[in-house]
Amino acid sequence: MVNQQQAMFQSPCIICQNPATKIGLCTTCIEQWPVNISPCIVCGEPETLAVNQICGRCLSDPPDFDSCLTGALYDPVTAFLVKRLKYNGQLSIAPLLADMFHHQHSSVELPEALIPMPLHWVRTWRRGFNQAGLIANSLSRQYGIPCWAKGITRTRRTQALEGKTKIERQKILRGVFKVTTVPFAHVAIVDDVMTTGASAESLALALKTSGVERVDIWVMTRTPKNH
Repeated sequence: MVNQQQAMFQSPCIICQNPATKIGLCTTCIEQWPVNISPCIVCGEPETLAVNQICGRCLSDPPDFDSCLTGALYDPVTAFLVKRLKYNGQLSIAPLLADMFHHQHSSVELPEALIPMPLHWVRTWRRGFNQAGLIANSLSRQYGIPCWAKGITRTRRTQALEGKTKIERQKILRGVFKVTTVPFAHVAIVDDVMTTGASAESLALALKTSGVERVDIWVMTRTPKNH
């Protein structure tokens, strides 16, 4: 995945502190990256499936988005990285996650633009950044497509979604996104973590209601079943 000649780099690996490659991880941690093997191609949930298959849930009750690409499973290692980014302000983790996603999906059908999952302005102000926006900007440079956030807002603050069921999340998120300007037919929503997919579905529905024809999800980490 990464050339061995890159192994000796000035910075230590963010996970184990061994010499890192240019993307911020050592070769061992890169080799042990928790790849999401044979996920459902629609929802991205880990499944015991043949390659490029759709799970039974998506066949019987398709989500409002069209497909999902995942960079990794959400496990103790990737959870550590995501939390360091979101809650400790370790901003270098955003391009690291984008790099690892790009390594997994270097050749994909590209959307016309990337849409970072919006935060409410109060949360953005308190945190100082939107982690999805940082990741989307890195992916924008990797793939050479624009990152678009104009005219897309989170209209109200919501309670924390961690630990909520999909139905609970859907109820909390109903009507939470407002979309006024997206001049693209095919976009991909970018986010750091996807659990039930309720946030992605809510935003995808708002985008499609505004006239977007196809909405994909590009998520850096995906929780396993029954997480």
